[in-house]
Amino acid sequence: MKKSTLTLLTVSYLLLPNLIFLGGWIKPYWAIPAVGVLLFCFWKTFIIKVIATDSERIVIKHGLILLLLAVFFTFISGIGEYMPQHGDMYAHNLLFYDLITQNWAVTYQNQVFKNPYLCYYIAYYLPTAFFAKSLGIEYANEVSFVWGLLGMFLIFSWLYWLGGKYKWWVCAGFVFLGGLYFLTHFTQVQDTFLNVFRRVPIKSHIAITDVSTGIFSNGISDTRITYSSQIIQLMAAPSQAIGGWLATVLLLYWAKTKQFKGFFFVGACTLLWSPFVFIGLLPLGIYVLFQSKFAIFRSSIEFLGIIILLFFVGFYFQGHLQHGFNGWIFEALITPKDIAKYLYFELCQVGFYALIVYWLNSEYKLLAEWKSLFYLSVFTYLVLSFYHFGSVNDWVIRTAIPANAIVNVVLLIILGKLVEKRIFNFKSAIFILFIAMGMYATTITLAHFVQVFGKEDSYRKFRSILNATQDRKIKNLGDNQGGEYPLNVEFWLGEKKSFFGKYLMK
Repeated sequence: MKKSTLTLLTVSYLLLPNLIFLGGWIKPYWAIPAVGVLLFCFWKTFIIKVIATDSERIVIKHGLILLLLAVFFTFISGIGEYMPQHGDMYAHNLLFYDLITQNWAVTYQNQVFKNPYLCYYIAYYLPTAFFAKSLGIEYANEVSFVWGLLGMFLIFSWLYWLGGKYKWWVCAGFVFLGGLYFLTHFTQVQDTFLNVFRRVPIKSHIAITDVSTGIFSNGISDTRITYSSQIIQLMAAPSQAIGGWLATVLLLYWAKTKQFKGFFFVGACTLLWSPFVFIGLLPLGIYVLFQSKFAIFRSSIEFLGIIILLFFVGFYFQGHLQHGFNGWIFEALITPKDIAKYLYFELCQVGFYALIVYWLNSEYKLLAEWKSLFYLSVFTYLVLSFYHFGSVNDWVIRTAIPANAIVNVVLLIILGKLVEKRIFNFKSAIFILFIAMGMYATTITLAHFVQVFGKEDSYRKFRSILNATQDRKIKNLGDNQGGEYPLNVEFWLGEKKSFFGKYLMK
């Protein structure tokens, strides 16, 4: 596959749900000109530019390997229901069901919330729902698998180009690598150490409870700092992981090769995929804004396309019903032990990686052109942890997707360089140990899902789009008045009296 073809496929993949959204949700006299401008922007910014470019290509043998990687991770994640699905998928399957079986824009008969509209990060779901409406809901699984597989193949293809000489290190390790969750098992040791010289133990408002979650409580409500591993992101929220990874690796490649045209248009496409991912991409966008000397303002058609995307999708989310806790981490840092645990948790996520990379780079100059982007991503990690939103802190879990992807790419490139240059000493041994521990959470997660393959357990094999309403025994995502397992439906709904509901929505 030529790189030009890959570029067009990737931008189309990210843009298509936005076009379906405008056609399905927005009043025609707004939607038709908006779709026309976006298609013209796509043609002018990408098709003319890319077709005229003599492009490199991925050889067939390597393309097949990338396809096999994509098939493996799409299959193992539960997309298409060929493997047991993560517990969060009951709600995602219900979302698929509503999008397929109801007219667009989807609204609900719910007197409590005055007949709200479906308001969620629906980009990933829309193509599957669009085709399943025509083919029949019984084909939704197959369509979903193909759509997810295409996204994963595009991700691995860009990782292939990003990795350069170390492409197979990056492709093989990207989804497996995570934070050093293994080290959070030692929090009891840390508690003991902090109190060993004190007769009266220091009271702590923080308890790190498992391999992936730190809970900081200010006595009023829990504040969680949770960085999900890559594989959990893919299993629990493919809607955000696939769109977030794809946009990040594409934009990262463009930032590295100084290809700035279309950069911010693609970034704007991610808002419907996930507002959190969109926010997580802002540091990279600011970096490119200065690198390109504000080139975005010199392309009027691209700028207009960006405004259209941000306007319609922005007001769509502006009508969202409020849900979840929010606040600042500083409110929970009450005692010295609170501060110690917070710093310890951040070290386990990215701090130890950053320290050993700095140590190695000071001697061997391994970062090269990645230096600014790597430390920008580390800084982004830390800043994102300051704020809390959602009962399990969706803010940190999702906004960190781009930073996590960039850090993983750089770490795996460094690993490849160490092996190529045969740098084997104390420093490199620590780095390799950290990489191994960073794959710990993913390994045990995958082992569990492989173990329960074909069995009935809490990750039920027969959880499905077709039977989504039976799974929770509720009518739809807008149902908060019945069912055996009711949902916090505000998380999925928008207010009909909002600007979007009154003036833009069909």
